[in-house]
Amino acid sequence: MKPVEIKCNLILDSCCDLPHDVVDREGVYLVKFPYFDDDGEHLDDLYQSITAHDFYEGMRNGGEPHTAQVPMPALQEAYQWAIDSGKPTVYLSFSSGLSGTFDTAEMLLEQIKAENPDLELYLVDTRLASVAEALLVYEALNQREKGLSAKEMVTWAEEARFFVDAQFMVDDLEALRRGGRIPSSVAFAGSKLDVKPLLGIDMEGKLALTGVARGRKKRRKSAG
Repeated sequence: MKPVEIKCNLILDSCCDLPHDVVDREGVYLVKFPYFDDDGEHLDDLYQSITAHDFYEGMRNGGEPHTAQVPMPALQEAYQWAIDSGKPTVYLSFSSGLSGTFDTAEMLLEQIKAENPDLELYLVDTRLASVAEALLVYEALNQREKGLSAKEMVTWAEEARFFVDAQFMVDDLEALRRGGRIPSSVAFAGSKLDVKPLLGIDMEGKLALTGVARGRKKRRKSAG
């Protein structure tokens, strides 16, 4: 059987939270989001530099890591990789509703295309994050292996993103409050009343309240 021709490359970002060995393949570039803790700046390399256990153990011990946007030089490096590859490339980006990185990537791409109007380099706002983004990216990798062109990948991703849904709960709302993801009043009420919001991502890619449950058992039932 004749092998399928790979017709496009992909740029992904570390907010997809997939295992490193899933995205570590030829023709795939990983944009690494920076984060900061008491030891300074780090890059999210999908737990190559630190294990998930050690990262979250640090948080349990009082650590308060916080994220930042991908700096423009890192995005320029990703786009230059795409140009140098000589193959049409699609960047599947972390939600614009949760980070300004997409806006920076879009602005930079417009500048590049102004100088190279025939360049087949595309940017898709997945409007997703974490496990939801992972589902889309994982299937995009499969679609790429089936021979989708860059334009076909864009069309597929822009439709498929609306068929991905994820809900989650957290025991401690403080990190979400610090990051501005939820109002302080919600975090305060949740901690005092043992009420935890069910959170999801809306159609615009923003964090949204999808329900409320009280007590761990009820929260699990509501999420199911």
